Amino acid sequence: QGDWLEALGAPARAARLAQAGDAGAMAALRRLTDPSEMGHLFKAIAFWPTGAPPVPGFEALEAHADDA
Repeated sequence: QGDWLEALGAPARAARLAQAGDAGAMAALRRLTDPSEMGHLFKAIAFWPTGAPPVPGFEALEAHADDA
């Protein structure tokens, strides 16, 4: 889930929350994305029809769509 959350822009969102005074935003981001925390423990999956644009956060996988 770490790579997926990063692809969706979670680091930028956490930084904005931290600037707005959310003291726990960066710690929460680290917990959700760090490989030694939840970043590799939880996975994300998406399915989309052939020819349709990829689901947000999965754009990098478009090059591998025919591998499955």
